[in-house]
Amino acid sequence: MLVLGRAVSSGHPDQEGHGPDERHQDGGDAMSPEELKTLGRRITDELFNQGDLTVADELFDPHYSEHICAWPDCGTGREGVKQLVTHLRRAFPDLHSRIVDQIAEGDKLVQRVTISGTHQGRAFMGTPATGTSTTINVLGILRVGPHGKVREGWTFLNQPDRTSAQTATSREPMAPGEPRPALQRQ
Repeated sequence: MLVLGRAVSSGHPDQEGHGPDERHQDGGDAMSPEELKTLGRRITDELFNQGDLTVADELFDPHYSEHICAWPDCGTGREGVKQLVTHLRRAFPDLHSRIVDQIAEGDKLVQRVTISGTHQGRAFMGTPATGTSTTINVLGILRVGPHGKVREGWTFLNQPDRTSAQTATSREPMAPGEPRPALQRQ
């Protein structure tokens, strides 16, 4: 069987020629950690950075489920993913997403991503365009089903402060091992 262009084989095959560590919990073949990371890079680069909505058709299950929708007006399924990308790119025409960290294990991929851009377009999270540069830090967990389709997601983000100048979003995320700055109370 092919999974994202990779033939699956094992030294201890089952009836279908798949080893016990290569079977996905939902049936089908599990992706390797590197394949999961490649899938995450494609979502970040091609879908979010380039705005290629066909990537959502290719990589997301039609019944994709976002369990914790941190984004405004989050739709459902694969179409909800396309709505999110369209909304972000209209609010931030110069949008750029950058992967900071990736961890892949089993059928899950965890990514820490920064999304930056200038709020020049449509309203975002109820705030009209401000013309200011913004960085949003995102932590996403994706569960990939059989045949390489993203089936579930959990997205957490620090939302820009709507009542004052950029606070938690005003600096780049910390690199691994970088000391945390002291918290300041207002």
